[in-house]
Amino acid sequence: MDSLLQKISDRFKYQICRQTDVEKQKIFVIGLAKTGTSSITDALKILGFRSIHWPPIGRLAAEDLLEFYWPWWLNKFEAFSDVPVTQFFVELDRRFPNALFIQTIRDRDSWLKSCRKHFAVGSTEKKYELVRAIHQSLYGANIFEEKTFTAAYDRHMATVKEYFQDRSDFITLDVCSGEGWDKLCSFLNKDVPELPFPHQNQNPDLVLTSAGIEKLRAAIRQAEIGEQAIEPLMLAELSQRIGLHSQTIADILEGKIAKDKRTMRVCFSAFKQDLKEEDYTVVSPLSPSPRQF
Repeated sequence: MDSLLQKISDRFKYQICRQTDVEKQKIFVIGLAKTGTSSITDALKILGFRSIHWPPIGRLAAEDLLEFYWPWWLNKFEAFSDVPVTQFFVELDRRFPNALFIQTIRDRDSWLKSCRKHFAVGSTEKKYELVRAIHQSLYGANIFEEKTFTAAYDRHMATVKEYFQDRSDFITLDVCSGEGWDKLCSFLNKDVPELPFPHQNQNPDLVLTSAGIEKLRAAIRQAEIGEQAIEPLMLAELSQRIGLHSQTIADILEGKIAKDKRTMRVCFSAFKQDLKEEDYTVVSPLSPSPRQF
């Protein structure tokens, strides 16, 4: 009941009365994708901040122009992270004069290697238009191109460095190289938790490449030959052998579904095969907008 009353109060306060809490201190994480934005979001939650990853703070206006937009319900959050925040950090700085900014960073070569897999595939679905527009603006492409992404990395690093030069409300944090609680808590004036610093995306979702699909199909056919099966193994039989739903297996074999690496390894090991890098690509996550009240 208290939660419902709070939601009603928030809606009245932020949507009807048009209050924006611009004087309150917000925290904005302005790193590029694959620099630890998910990890720092979890860290901020541990420190007690109401945090949201991938807030929908942009929209496509006329002629598909990307513009800053602040939904009323975001006012209840205190910390914000991921590429929409990075895209609009100047507008956020102007809107919230007491905000703190954290740029998550990563060695360029390591970042490019991660992006090569992360942006190997994309989606053409209409519901992801905003995601594609932000990626296009930040990186110059939605699918990985080394030259384009390298230029985007250098441009972003230079722009942020110049913009926040000599400002005390800004830090960089290299989560990928081991920076964590000490630097973050010192900046936010918080005690260091006893919990280890969170590290997300250790098990990203994968989708099989055409080579991976053929490798798995060939292994299944070899199993059928070895077992002298009269008929090909049906999906129900594959389901029992692998331990996944039959429809999931069908989608995996057609490259239609993403699963974590452990699950993919289970599929391959069921037919005495090893999952190798050339067998899969890492899916570029297109984060859905949080549920609105």
